[in-house]
Amino acid sequence: MNQEMLSGLYTIGGGVILYSIKEIVRFFVDNKLNRKQSNLENIYPIYVEVFKAAKIFIGSYNTPITQSITLKIIDDEIIELYKDNKKFIKEYNNNESFRYIVNLNNHIEKMRSLKKDFNNVFSANQFCFNKNFIEKTIFIDHEMDEDINALQTKVAYCGENDISNPEEYIVNNDYIEKLIVYEGYLDIFNKEFKKRFKI
Repeated sequence: MNQEMLSGLYTIGGGVILYSIKEIVRFFVDNKLNRKQSNLENIYPIYVEVFKAAKIFIGSYNTPITQSITLKIIDDEIIELYKDNKKFIKEYNNNESFRYIVNLNNHIEKMRSLKKDFNNVFSANQFCFNKNFIEKTIFIDHEMDEDINALQTKVAYCGENDISNPEEYIVNNDYIEKLIVYEGYLDIFNKEFKKRFKI
Protein backbone atom coordinates (compact mmCIF):
# COMPACT_ATOMS: atom_id res chain seq x y z
CA MET A 1 0.00 0.00 0.00
CA ASN A 2 1.41 3.35 -0.91
CA GLN A 3 2.18 6.06 1.60
CA GLU A 4 -0.56 8.46 0.42
CA MET A 5 -3.31 5.83 0.76
CA LEU A 6 -2.11 4.84 4.24
CA SER A 7 -2.00 8.49 5.30
CA GLY A 8 -5.57 8.98 3.96
CA LEU A 9 -6.84 5.94 5.94
CA TYR A 10 -5.22 7.27 9.13
CA THR A 11 -6.84 10.66 8.55
CA ILE A 12 -10.28 9.10 7.98
CA GLY A 13 -9.85 6.80 11.02
CA GLY A 14 -8.77 9.74 13.19
CA GLY A 15 -11.76 11.76 11.99
CA VAL A 16 -14.16 8.90 12.79
CA ILE A 17 -12.66 8.51 16.28
CA LEU A 18 -12.83 12.27 16.98
CA TYR A 19 -16.41 12.43 15.70
CA SER A 20 -17.38 9.42 17.88
CA ILE A 21 -15.83 10.99 20.98
CA LYS A 22 -17.60 14.27 20.24
CA GLU A 23 -20.96 12.47 19.87
CA ILE A 24 -20.47 10.50 23.09
CA VAL A 25 -19.64 13.70 25.01
CA ARG A 26 -22.62 15.46 23.42
CA PHE A 27 -24.88 12.55 24.38
CA PHE A 28 -23.85 12.78 28.07
CA VAL A 29 -24.11 16.57 28.12
CA ASP A 30 -27.56 16.48 26.45
CA ASN A 31 -28.67 13.74 28.83
CA LYS A 32 -27.57 15.83 31.84
CA LEU A 33 -29.29 18.94 30.46
CA ASN A 34 -32.47 17.00 29.74
CA ARG A 35 -32.47 15.58 33.27
CA LYS A 36 -31.92 19.07 34.70
CA GLN A 37 -34.72 20.48 32.51
CA SER A 38 -37.01 17.64 33.57
CA ASN A 39 -36.23 18.39 37.24
CA LEU A 40 -37.05 22.05 36.72
CA GLU A 41 -40.30 21.27 34.92
CA ASN A 42 -41.51 18.40 37.11
CA ILE A 43 -39.76 18.32 40.50
CA TYR A 44 -39.22 22.05 41.12
CA PRO A 45 -42.98 22.85 41.24
CA ILE A 46 -43.44 20.02 43.74
CA TYR A 47 -40.71 21.44 46.00
CA VAL A 48 -42.30 24.89 45.74
CA GLU A 49 -45.75 23.53 46.63
CA VAL A 50 -44.50 21.52 49.61
CA PHE A 51 -42.28 24.36 50.89
CA LYS A 52 -45.16 26.82 50.59
CA ALA A 53 -47.47 24.50 52.57
CA ALA A 54 -44.79 24.07 55.28
CA LYS A 55 -44.22 27.82 55.49
CA ILE A 56 -47.95 28.52 55.83
CA PHE A 57 -48.57 25.94 58.55
CA ILE A 58 -45.48 26.98 60.52
CA GLY A 59 -46.50 30.61 60.03
CA SER A 60 -49.84 29.80 61.66
CA TYR A 61 -47.93 28.60 64.74
CA ASN A 62 -46.18 31.99 64.78
CA THR A 63 -49.43 34.00 64.80
CA PRO A 64 -49.91 34.11 68.61
CA ILE A 65 -46.40 35.57 68.90
CA THR A 66 -46.13 38.05 66.04
CA GLN A 67 -49.79 38.83 65.37
CA SER A 68 -51.40 38.44 68.77
CA ILE A 69 -53.46 41.58 68.15
CA THR A 70 -55.40 39.69 65.47
CA LEU A 71 -56.55 37.27 68.17
CA LYS A 72 -58.01 40.14 70.20
CA ILE A 73 -60.20 41.73 67.54
CA ILE A 74 -63.85 40.88 67.06
CA ASP A 75 -64.23 38.20 64.39
CA ASP A 76 -67.41 38.53 62.34
CA GLU A 77 -67.43 34.81 61.55
CA ILE A 78 -67.54 33.95 65.24
CA ILE A 79 -70.26 36.56 65.85
CA GLU A 80 -72.29 34.98 63.04
CA LEU A 81 -71.68 31.48 64.37
CA TYR A 82 -72.91 32.34 67.88
CA LYS A 83 -75.45 35.05 66.99
CA ASP A 84 -78.27 33.21 68.82
CA ASN A 85 -76.29 32.98 72.06
CA LYS A 86 -76.73 36.49 73.52
CA LYS A 87 -74.67 35.75 76.65
CA PHE A 88 -71.75 34.52 74.54
CA ILE A 89 -71.94 37.52 72.19
CA LYS A 90 -72.00 39.97 75.09
CA GLU A 91 -68.98 38.31 76.73
CA TYR A 92 -67.16 38.09 73.41
CA ASN A 93 -67.72 41.78 72.63
CA ASN A 94 -66.87 43.10 76.10
CA ASN A 95 -64.15 40.82 77.46
CA GLU A 96 -60.82 40.91 75.59
CA SER A 97 -59.39 37.88 77.44
CA PHE A 98 -62.45 35.80 76.58
CA ARG A 99 -62.29 37.01 72.98
CA TYR A 100 -58.60 36.08 72.81
CA ILE A 101 -59.36 32.54 74.04
CA VAL A 102 -62.25 32.08 71.59
CA ASN A 103 -60.24 33.46 68.65
CA LEU A 104 -57.18 31.38 69.54
CA ASN A 105 -59.35 28.28 69.82
CA ASN A 106 -60.68 29.05 66.34
CA HIS A 107 -57.12 29.64 65.11
CA ILE A 108 -56.04 26.24 66.44
CA GLU A 109 -58.59 24.60 64.15
CA LYS A 110 -57.08 26.52 61.23
CA MET A 111 -53.61 25.35 62.32
CA ARG A 112 -54.80 21.74 62.28
CA SER A 113 -56.27 22.23 58.83
CA LEU A 114 -53.07 23.83 57.47
CA LYS A 115 -50.97 21.04 58.98
CA LYS A 116 -53.25 18.47 57.34
CA ASP A 117 -52.83 20.26 54.00
CA PHE A 118 -49.05 20.11 54.44
CA ASN A 119 -49.18 16.41 55.38
CA ASN A 120 -51.26 15.62 52.30
CA VAL A 121 -49.01 17.44 49.85
CA PHE A 122 -45.82 16.09 51.46
CA SER A 123 -47.10 12.49 51.61
CA ALA A 124 -48.14 12.57 47.97
CA ASN A 125 -44.66 13.79 46.96
CA GLN A 126 -42.32 11.95 49.34
CA PHE A 127 -40.58 10.30 46.40
CA CYS A 128 -38.94 13.65 45.62
CA PHE A 129 -37.11 13.87 48.94
CA ASN A 130 -34.21 11.96 50.46
CA LYS A 131 -34.64 9.64 53.46
CA ASN A 132 -33.04 11.99 56.02
CA PHE A 133 -35.32 14.86 55.04
CA ILE A 134 -38.40 12.60 55.18
CA GLU A 135 -37.40 11.48 58.71
CA LYS A 136 -36.87 15.12 59.76
CA THR A 137 -40.30 16.03 58.37
CA ILE A 138 -41.99 13.14 60.21
CA PHE A 139 -40.30 14.31 63.43
CA ILE A 140 -41.48 17.91 62.90
CA ASP A 141 -45.00 16.72 62.09
CA HIS A 142 -45.10 14.68 65.32
CA GLU A 143 -43.76 17.64 67.34
CA MET A 144 -46.35 19.96 65.84
CA ASP A 145 -49.16 17.49 66.71
CA GLU A 146 -48.01 17.46 70.33
CA ASP A 147 -47.62 21.24 70.43
CA ILE A 148 -51.05 21.90 68.96
CA ASN A 149 -52.59 19.51 71.50
CA ALA A 150 -50.67 21.25 74.32
CA LEU A 151 -51.84 24.62 73.03
CA GLN A 152 -55.43 23.36 72.94
CA THR A 153 -55.08 22.16 76.55
CA LYS A 154 -53.75 25.56 77.67
CA VAL A 155 -56.57 27.38 75.89
CA ALA A 156 -59.14 25.10 77.54
CA TYR A 157 -57.51 25.66 80.95
CA CYS A 158 -57.64 29.46 80.48
CA GLY A 159 -61.27 29.28 79.41
CA GLU A 160 -62.32 27.06 82.31
CA ASN A 161 -60.41 29.05 84.95
CA ASP A 162 -61.06 32.61 83.74
CA ILE A 163 -57.35 33.42 83.47
CA SER A 164 -57.19 37.21 83.27
CA ASN A 165 -54.17 37.43 80.96
CA PRO A 166 -54.24 34.24 78.88
CA GLU A 167 -51.70 35.50 76.36
CA GLU A 168 -48.89 35.50 78.96
CA TYR A 169 -49.87 32.04 80.16
CA ILE A 170 -50.05 30.54 76.65
CA VAL A 171 -47.20 32.25 74.79
CA ASN A 172 -44.34 31.40 77.12
CA ASN A 173 -40.65 30.61 76.51
CA ASP A 174 -41.40 26.98 75.60
CA TYR A 175 -43.78 28.13 72.89
CA ILE A 176 -41.19 30.55 71.48
CA GLU A 177 -38.42 27.92 71.59
CA LYS A 178 -40.62 25.50 69.63
CA LEU A 179 -41.12 28.17 66.98
CA ILE A 180 -37.31 28.36 66.65
CA VAL A 181 -37.28 24.57 66.02
CA TYR A 182 -39.92 24.93 63.31
CA GLU A 183 -38.14 27.84 61.65
CA GLY A 184 -34.96 25.72 61.76
CA TYR A 185 -36.87 23.06 59.81
CA LEU A 186 -37.74 25.67 57.18
CA ASP A 187 -34.02 26.56 56.95
CA ILE A 188 -33.18 22.87 56.41
CA PHE A 189 -35.90 22.68 53.76
CA ASN A 190 -34.48 25.78 52.06
CA LYS A 191 -30.98 24.24 52.00
CA GLU A 192 -32.41 21.01 50.60
CA PHE A 193 -34.14 23.08 47.93
CA LYS A 194 -30.94 24.91 46.97
CA LYS A 195 -28.87 21.73 46.97
CA ARG A 196 -31.36 19.85 44.77
CA PHE A 197 -31.62 22.61 42.17
CA LYS A 198 -28.14 24.11 42.63
CA ILE A 199 -29.60 27.57 43.28
